[in-house]
Amino acid sequence: MAAMGSGRGMMDSQNQVQSDTVDRLKLLYPNVNEEETPLPRSWSTKDKFSYIGLSQNNLRVHYKGSRDETYRND
Repeated sequence: MAAMGSGRGMMDSQNQVQSDTVDRLKLLYPNVNEEETPLPRSWSTKDKFSYIGLSQNNLRVHYKGSRDETYRND
């Protein structure tokens, strides 16, 4: 019985995180109609450049290409 209760608690916390994310997006983008044009929730693995790596469920992006020695940001 206790295992069922903890599983439900985990589902409730995941739903709360998802709800908080949606609320934050509504605050940041109040004029966006999500039903008409939904905002992206993560990086697309199909639309990314080959030198871009994704991690943490496609939420974190890192550059994995070679460093161009001719470019300097001084």
